Amino acid sequence: MSPHRITDSVPWAATRATSFAETPERYREALTSAGLEVISERDRRDRYWFFRQMKARIAASGPPPLGLHILMGEDAPIKTGNMLRNLEAGCSAPVEMIACRS
Repeated sequence: MSPHRITDSVPWAATRATSFAETPERYREALTSAGLEVISERDRRDRYWFFRQMKARIAASGPPPLGLHILMGEDAPIKTGNMLRNLEAGCSAPVEMIACRS
């Protein structure tokens, strides 16, 4: 993850005040402190292309009847735009961690 600051909130938060993303190192530490061992870790930035597609689809034809935007609320376009900006700027990167009890 880049040392740059996250420019806006992430998809699960409407504002920076409720955006609590941490570095992979901090998540690893928290898992270890909870008695878990990280057995797999992968950068999943390549899997987030669907945000780009979703944003383009919504801009072209409006939101579908069912979709992620329902969970994200009325400000889904803002949240997905924030996520894309952070990914493209290298300020954040989704990381998949799999942990088990040690």
